[in-house]
Amino acid sequence: MPQSGPAKAKSIGRYDLGRTLTASYFGPLREATVNTGDDAGSTVSLREVDCKALTAEEREHLAAAAKRASALDHDGVVPILDVVAEDDQLALVSAGVTGEPMRSVLRLLSVRRKVVPVPVLLRITLDLLEAVGYVHDQLGAMEGEPTLGYGGLTPDSVFVSADGTSRMVEPALGGVLRGVKKWATHPKRLGYDAPEALTQHGIVTANGDLYSIAALAWELLVGKRLWPGASHSVIATKQKSGPAARADSKKRAGADPVPKGLADVLARAVANEPADRFDSAGAMTQAIEALDLSIATRGDVTEFVQSLAKRSGSLFPKAAKPVAPRTRGLGGRAPSQKATEIGMARSPLYQPPIQDDPTKVMDDLDEPGGT
Repeated sequence: MPQSGPAKAKSIGRYDLGRTLTASYFGPLREATVNTGDDAGSTVSLREVDCKALTAEEREHLAAAAKRASALDHDGVVPILDVVAEDDQLALVSAGVTGEPMRSVLRLLSVRRKVVPVPVLLRITLDLLEAVGYVHDQLGAMEGEPTLGYGGLTPDSVFVSADGTSRMVEPALGGVLRGVKKWATHPKRLGYDAPEALTQHGIVTANGDLYSIAALAWELLVGKRLWPGASHSVIATKQKSGPAARADSKKRAGADPVPKGLADVLARAVANEPADRFDSAGAMTQAIEALDLSIATRGDVTEFVQSLAKRSGSLFPKAAKPVAPRTRGLGGRAPSQKATEIGMARSPLYQPPIQDDPTKVMDDLDEPGGT
């Protein structure tokens, strides 16, 4: 009987797909290798979008939005390098990411029954505010739909990179993803969207993203979701019933209480009424810095996440071959030097992060930290 050779790797466009980095409600983020061109052999990250959930119009809209977002170039965002739309496939190609998905960090915290130290939380939050502020400034100057960059931020939007910087992946696409009917009420989005995003045709402004960042910060501090619940209607009802619980009203597993000043900042950022929140990422950043609390270095963030994952030396491996500057694709744009430093291939000894089960709602777990 003839021996069959090894199975051919699945490819999308000029990208051979590798391991899954993290699951998501709108498609897995995977490691991929460029198979042709001057940058052949380079490692990138590729979002294999679940096109079964999309109408033809929604798919076209998402592809167009991703091409617009490819113009964003900041150390706090993982740059989009290419968009592949062929046959029934849609893939968003970004610089390679090395680190831990925020969704995995949340799950690890729950498994270990830990919460994030306040100084580390402040570093993560300030990094995200800087990135979101940049995205808002850039999108405000772009022609076209102004709401492209607003709303839809979730833990799937964030990676804690090898250098300890928390970076946005697929920046500015959250609002478009929120517009897809099947995804708008997905369990993995619940509790991070501002109340106005849960209404039909709800208009979300810049401080809707600040709401999402604060909801994530609240969860990292407390160990529970700000708005626990397994359905869109349950979350909407809870948000309408009154203000969110304060972070300093919750017990923190094995950690000091949340400082009142920080709780005040988060409470303002997650106010139900948009007019009661901070009006910009810069304003929220100033409020945090004015607290005069200790802020961790990015090295401290790396050390904490490594200790959390208990994979010292393999969670954040040394850089291998960086993504080469592109000479074709989306307008021939080449990533900046900082972007190429983000895009690194993993060591063969790398152990992939704990994969999040996209069918399991985190709030079904017996999470620590609150009462």
